[in-house]
Amino acid sequence: MNKMKRTRASTQFWLWFERNSERFLHLTHLRTKKEFVYWFDELQMHAMAYSKLLGVDLYLPKPGKGQLTITTHGKAAGFHKAEQLVKFAPELKNWKILALRQPSPLDTITGWVGLKGGIALADTWFQPAKEVIPGIYPIRAYVDYILPGKEWNVREQVMLLIELLLGEKVAAINLDLLEVDSRCNASKRQKLRPLAELPEYIASQGNGLKIDADGQLKHIINGP
Repeated sequence: MNKMKRTRASTQFWLWFERNSERFLHLTHLRTKKEFVYWFDELQMHAMAYSKLLGVDLYLPKPGKGQLTITTHGKAAGFHKAEQLVKFAPELKNWKILALRQPSPLDTITGWVGLKGGIALADTWFQPAKEVIPGIYPIRAYVDYILPGKEWNVREQVMLLIELLLGEKVAAINLDLLEVDSRCNASKRQKLRPLAELPEYIASQGNGLKIDADGQLKHIINGP
């Protein structure tokens, strides 16, 4: 997509979102689930019209306030496109607009629209696996149980939790999720750790990452 088409496509997305921004602020209070799904899907499709690598997250912390995140669902090839689209975003009252999922405080994660009815952070654990490639940390994740046929959906939910804990870039570049399984199948030789402790574990590996004063994982650019 050349610069002119990219500018036109981003303008169309933001004009459409601005027209419907008030509706999205109250998305979880729509009358029916069908109406909720329709508008959330519309938002996703409008982002994909800019690039097929993009999607959206909504976080509604309290009535009348919203956060829109342009995400690539962990696809590193789309990071630049997400950042480009947000670069053209207008300033909208009551909205915070971000490029890529950022590390989030633990008490906010359950408020994400994408996690409604999904897996709870408190019911998710991990075990580190042997590091093969320096700087990439493999883990196995575990949940209470997985219904037959729901394995892929559970993996997506766990990966979303990980991206909200670490940030989308760190999760894509520095983490390798080997598998997601039921807790009863976890190795008895290694202690299960709450998934909420994953940022602390990653930062403890001496890898140029640290946890800041707000409990968020950050890259160290020029030393500590």
